[in-house]
Amino acid sequence: MKKNNHRIKFHGQGDMSIGLYAELIPNVLDNFDEAKIDYSVSDILELHNILSFLQKGILPNNLTQKKQTYYKSLIPKLHTSIKTFFDALDDKNIEVSLSKLNNTYKSDLVMLLSKHKVHERINAPILLDALRKAGVSIGTILENKEIVAVYDEELRSRFTSNADNARLLISKYFQKDSRENLTLPKSFTPDDAKKLINDYIDSDDVNTNYLKLIVNSKIDESKGVDAKTKLKAKQKYQAWNDAFFKDSPGGVSFGVGVKISDDQKEPVTVAEEDNATIFTYSRSWLDENSSPVAILNAFIETLGFVDKTMLLGAPSYASTLGIFERFMEIDGKESYKTGISFQFKEMAFFYQTVMFDRYLDEKNENLEKVFEWFFNERMKTDFKIEGFKYTPSTALSYLEKTRHVFIALDGIVKRYKLLVEDGAIDPELLKLTSKPIPYKDIPSFMDGKYAYTTEQEDIKAIMHCLFSDQSSVNYISEDLKGDDFTGLLANNNVRYDDFHDYQKPTIDYLISLDIIENVSEKIQFKDVGQIVLLRHLFSSEALSYYHYDEKLQTIIDDMVSKGWLVRESSLLTKPEASLFNYYLNQSEFSNGLDLRNKYIHDSQADEDDENAHYASYIISLELLMSLVIKINNDILLRDIYATKSKE
Repeated sequence: MKKNNHRIKFHGQGDMSIGLYAELIPNVLDNFDEAKIDYSVSDILELHNILSFLQKGILPNNLTQKKQTYYKSLIPKLHTSIKTFFDALDDKNIEVSLSKLNNTYKSDLVMLLSKHKVHERINAPILLDALRKAGVSIGTILENKEIVAVYDEELRSRFTSNADNARLLISKYFQKDSRENLTLPKSFTPDDAKKLINDYIDSDDVNTNYLKLIVNSKIDESKGVDAKTKLKAKQKYQAWNDAFFKDSPGGVSFGVGVKISDDQKEPVTVAEEDNATIFTYSRSWLDENSSPVAILNAFIETLGFVDKTMLLGAPSYASTLGIFERFMEIDGKESYKTGISFQFKEMAFFYQTVMFDRYLDEKNENLEKVFEWFFNERMKTDFKIEGFKYTPSTALSYLEKTRHVFIALDGIVKRYKLLVEDGAIDPELLKLTSKPIPYKDIPSFMDGKYAYTTEQEDIKAIMHCLFSDQSSVNYISEDLKGDDFTGLLANNNVRYDDFHDYQKPTIDYLISLDIIENVSEKIQFKDVGQIVLLRHLFSSEALSYYHYDEKLQTIIDDMVSKGWLVRESSLLTKPEASLFNYYLNQSEFSNGLDLRNKYIHDSQADEDDENAHYASYIISLELLMSLVIKINNDILLRDIYATKSKE
């Protein structure tokens, strides 16, 4: 039927390729002959994909109704041709029949072999050899549980015979958002997994991304990773890393520096110097803003610990990841994503906190006095809340100072939970509260404080179409393009007819959802306020409901009623809670720093390494400062809305 590689493939109704492939369907169906019995395997699999288009009602827009009806009438005949092909396969013709397989259709082939039960009448070695010669990998075969069940022992033998297959295993067990939906043979054992993974680590052709997955995974002998295996992977990865930077001294680098200027009038300036971002603070401004309340405000406004809606800026947000980090790097299933943007923010907040700590130290003060003022004075005087107390550490070593802050952090979280749930802190009940409170479970005074996207298909598609740099509607021509779809519409006058035919189904879809509208031949956003909210949601992965005016709250409520968003109540957003977990424990992430547990349980770094302990101390101050900012705002919102309800 075709002598080229431009085959029709159905990747899903929302895929950006759908319009392009739909345009090719008429040429294939106009040449379809139900009596033909010598279709190649790729011809048959193309017909299978065309069936998916027809069953979804997806055809070119320029077809007449008569032509559309005719093509849909071919559905039963296409089914018959496909069934005839697979029913004819046997031990003798299977290899030749599969020899002209187009790479596009490997997964389709395995699925249809299973559907037509070809694996039940052809011996395992014969079918598996035919698939191998046709270019179908063992990983693709293992995606089909029916074939795996019938060919169990043969597949186990082939899987364990090649150390490179450990990549499939490592990806299945440890990679975040893994596409390896493998079904392992029942006869495959943890010992098989251990040997396969170790053989791979020992091999010369090892991919360091997979080593990193093992390094960042939790020890799990049922998955083939014990302590020795993890250590071996760590040592090999470190050796590669050292060699790489030795051989590539230029590399890609960035840094952060902080200065204090005696002459500068502006509170802070930011400049780029030799691949480093330099924050320069005014000494006179620091002198004028060294009281506890001024320092707290500085962390909120000047350092930018939070945005205007009081969401923390420090977490790793998916929207800040570059294309390479999203699609090229391999992440562990339980790993916290620390991309370049996160690393820069981490350094920026860290060194600015160091600057404040060093500046206050010159005045025989320290940042802990902010916490002492907040919990001992502001809570009692301004908020009329009893039961909190903070005493700055008097220890000389940073090891002890760090331990002190982490213990205090635990106590503050427990007290706040009791305060929100019971309205007051009962000292006796506090004594009986021994377990640490998960950061995601710290409650808020405000019902439905944050809004999040749901798994509903419409909102997932909307967020991708509007804000992804991979959206199919960002680019029309060199004169009409944007970094994303919102940029395209904001910076250009775009007419409906400017879009290509393959883009119009997406535009129609967004119009049907009332996201955009076609007014006077111009495509524009139907409600700019909604787009602003969705942009913030894309950036910070949450909306702080009570920081928006009534009009925007109404838009949020409408999106909740559509099932696009859901409102939940907690002190911290989900990304914020994950940030605390990354630094403090390993409850959520296998690569977490586990600082709280290490210091409280006396299993931290070398006791004499003051630099390491000082770094941990600064992180502890950043986290406690972040928690103070969130608590302060939560109580303020409570009081503001309590006053409103009385009006």
